[in-house]
Amino acid sequence: MRSNFGETSDPSIKQKVDSFVEGIAYLNFIQDVVKSETAMAQADPQQVELSQRVNREILRILAATHCICWGKPTYCLVLSIDDTVCLEE
Repeated sequence: MRSNFGETSDPSIKQKVDSFVEGIAYLNFIQDVVKSETAMAQADPQQVELSQRVNREILRILAATHCICWGKPTYCLVLSIDDTVCLEE
């Protein structure tokens, strides 16, 4: 893309942007309500285990090439899908 995207963009530019955006998927790692008495809720082990299985299958189906994680706890949960150890940074 060599120009900014806007209402007056060339149809070919709009198509490129639309095609890219249509390939983006978003989901929460934990697929359930996480109850907590504090501001920082933490999923219980059963929720995490189920979410690992669900997310593994979603990533397989979508054939994801990139994952963007919001925060280190989510990053570590995504890494744990394949039993990968989360490295401290």
